[in-house]
Amino acid sequence: MKRFLSVSLLAVIFTCLSVVAQAQNIRLIQTNESGIYKKGQKISVLVLTSNQIRDSLRIRVLKNNNQILIEKTTKILSDSLLVFESSFSEPCSIIIEARIKDGNSTIGL
Repeated sequence: MKRFLSVSLLAVIFTCLSVVAQAQNIRLIQTNESGIYKKGQKISVLVLTSNQIRDSLRIRVLKNNNQILIEKTTKILSDSLLVFESSFSEPCSIIIEARIKDGNSTIGL
């Protein structure tokens, strides 16, 4: 009986986790999958939506974890949107956060 309860509990947990993973409505992708760029190399980041979300998208781009480069709100009018494009001549880290009403996504470069 204990074994049946443990297996049932595990099944419920895995089902809940898969539902949460499928519920993510936005995803960020970058031009270089590794997230490592050479000096002066162009960086492009797109936000992809899993369905036609007609919602406001809040974008925030941080350089070196503390300097805000971009903070804006825009409308999503299609299934993809270019949210950041730049290049840097010095070593740095970039964090891009995208938020909508029922989801968020973050990517680092």
